[in-house]
Amino acid sequence: MKVLHVSNCYKPAWESGGVARYAANLAEQFVTEGHNVTVFTTDAYIDDPPGHRPVDIDGVETYYFPNLSTTAIRSLNLASPRGAASTLIKRAGEFDMVHIHEHRSPLAAMAAYGALLTETPYVVQPHGSLPTETGNMLLKRMWDTAVGNSILKRADGYIALQGAEVEQFQRKGIAKRDIFTIRNGFSINNSPNAIQVKTFKENYGLDSDRATLLYVGRIAQRKGVQTLVEALSPVDDVQCVIIGPDFGVADEIETLISDNELDHIHYLGFISEEMKHAAYTYADAFVLPTQAGEGLPTTALEALFFRTPVVATQAANVEFIEQNDCGIITSESAVEIRNACRKLLEKDLHAMGERGRNVVQNQYNWHGIAQELEQAYSEIIEKH
Repeated sequence: MKVLHVSNCYKPAWESGGVARYAANLAEQFVTEGHNVTVFTTDAYIDDPPGHRPVDIDGVETYYFPNLSTTAIRSLNLASPRGAASTLIKRAGEFDMVHIHEHRSPLAAMAAYGALLTETPYVVQPHGSLPTETGNMLLKRMWDTAVGNSILKRADGYIALQGAEVEQFQRKGIAKRDIFTIRNGFSINNSPNAIQVKTFKENYGLDSDRATLLYVGRIAQRKGVQTLVEALSPVDDVQCVIIGPDFGVADEIETLISDNELDHIHYLGFISEEMKHAAYTYADAFVLPTQAGEGLPTTALEALFFRTPVVATQAANVEFIEQNDCGIITSESAVEIRNACRKLLEKDLHAMGERGRNVVQNQYNWHGIAQELEQAYSEIIEKH
């Protein structure tokens, strides 16, 4: 099977969020399964992009098209690639399937147009971005009116990460028979050693005598990091570490911490993969204070892989952690998040961590996910 993945960001643009990681892991797994994979992406968050020429990234033919505006991609997640349209129109007909990750971007519109022009089937996978009630609501609604609704309506199939996203598709008028629920996945090549974990603790001045709560992800409004700071501000017998790139609210977070002298809350910004993995290993629990708009967060899977139990809000859409007794689901309020953190820290964290690790390894491996997606592609192609 020849598959084209279209994503605003791609490996190694980890700073952009979980979609880049998902697309990369899926593309590489499809190559492992014997398929031919191409990726069209942009140079967002890439230090030394290759320009318009394709490059081999771990067996995946990858185009990093230059963005017209780095500001637009960083502040609005709006990719504006030069040269992508003509290349898409030339090449779209070569593929059996075009897989669009997130549909609200010029790159997605180009991909959909190229697929329609060449009568190539395409699927849309929003990764939790379907609702218009989060992020830049006005821009989303304007885009949907102009282009987005058409991209959705004319797609041949839809990929949802979990049941809540299926319902979001249905509210958009998409028939359930055309929606395939295929979970997120997780993989990692190596785990941090004791020296790296010790280095992490010492580099950031953490206190070994206090329990550590961890947040990893975008520092964005809908992620609820401000609510997390509010929740933990009076809990100074526990320390909190916040890791992630700024998506508009980092200044507010830093001001909250400094103005209130919250010495037990540490905002580290964006850090290396090695130190991030050390953070997961060092932490006693992971907190996902999402207020709205998640698909199935990769960070929750990462935490569980490192045997770190999870506290998550209902909006994070990770009900499986409570179903498998490796975490707690709570409401989105600061008080309830604080209470849930307290409750979790009183449990047998080691046993919960082991259960979480087993869940990730058994239920969220890329081999199984790739097989499910291959079957979905085949059904869609047959109907097309």
